[in-house]
Amino acid sequence: MLYFIFKFIGKPIIGLIVVLSNVINIINIRKTNTSVIIKIPYQEKEKRNIVEIFSMILLFLLIFIVFKSFYALVIIAGLVTITLEIITPRIYKNINGLYSEYIIFNKKISFNKIHSWKRVESNKTISFLGMDGLRFDVFMNNEFNKCIEFLNEKDLKEEI
Repeated sequence: MLYFIFKFIGKPIIGLIVVLSNVINIINIRKTNTSVIIKIPYQEKEKRNIVEIFSMILLFLLIFIVFKSFYALVIIAGLVTITLEIITPRIYKNINGLYSEYIIFNKKISFNKIHSWKRVESNKTISFLGMDGLRFDVFMNNEFNKCIEFLNEKDLKEEI
């Protein structure tokens, strides 16, 4: 029973909380006058048609209206979470970059939460390792050398 509650109620609620915190971060970042030092180009990982996603949501809304089922409501909450997770990186694409105190790459990450970084793919990609053990890769087109200089100035450890 607890598994069911967490799986179908807890996860969508936690997902919505995470997405809402991301939106609040975006609003706070736009309010501050911090200028980007190095712009990170937008990398679209999955191409999904937003029209398809919204049509799925409408379909499940219709199912909910017709059947008035709690399960349909849970499915809708899950779909809203998935939709917002797809839309959030598109919102961040205009502000992704290296700033003086943090990195913005689909979320705000302060430099003290980054353990190390390394060069990948013939000097085009930088891979960051967070303190939480998660790794994320950033493709840097023309700004690769400038980015490395900036990371060395911040005294971030380079993996070999």
